[in-house]
Amino acid sequence: MNYSEKDILQLIATKDSKRYGLVFRLYGERVKTYIFRVVTIREDAEELLQNTFISAFRHLDDYDRNRASLQTWITYIATNEIRAYYRHRQKATFVSLDDENQHCTISSDDEVDKWLNDTHEQRIDSLMKAIKLLSADEQMLIQLYYTDQQPLRDIAYILDEEHSDLSTDIRKVENRLAKRLQRIRMKLCAYMIKMKEDGKE
Repeated sequence: MNYSEKDILQLIATKDSKRYGLVFRLYGERVKTYIFRVVTIREDAEELLQNTFISAFRHLDDYDRNRASLQTWITYIATNEIRAYYRHRQKATFVSLDDENQHCTISSDDEVDKWLNDTHEQRIDSLMKAIKLLSADEQMLIQLYYTDQQPLRDIAYILDEEHSDLSTDIRKVENRLAKRLQRIRMKLCAYMIKMKEDGKE
């Protein structure tokens, strides 16, 4: 039988013992893919996946369906696990998305599109290397938006943007995320151009 999120929510409400297995069956693979793209050490990524679902199961009765879908809520938990992981490892790559010190000499959106939409194998490989140079938060943001095609409203919840200032209109938060995405695209393009100039493409 194929269960939907609605079915699982009913099981959660009735505290049915099957709910844990069904939650993992429905969302486990998606969350695993999300974590494994940002955390490249397999053993660490597996531990974060396990921690995510342990935390989700522990707090399942606290889940508020009016704030986010179950998948979005679990991805939010996974995001916090990833952030804690990078804080613990004291990675220099964990920086604020608001870092205005990142400068880029890209002249136009067309130039960014030309570099990022090039489908030649060498350019795709260069893009993958450039993504790994981004901070964990930046990697999560582009993955959520471009790979998982999550709406900005859900991304705001997952990255805790909407909670940082409850007086802020959600549209302002979405606009802020859209601007960050554009800055990240420019940064990726700059990284790729530098790799080509250095002969590392």
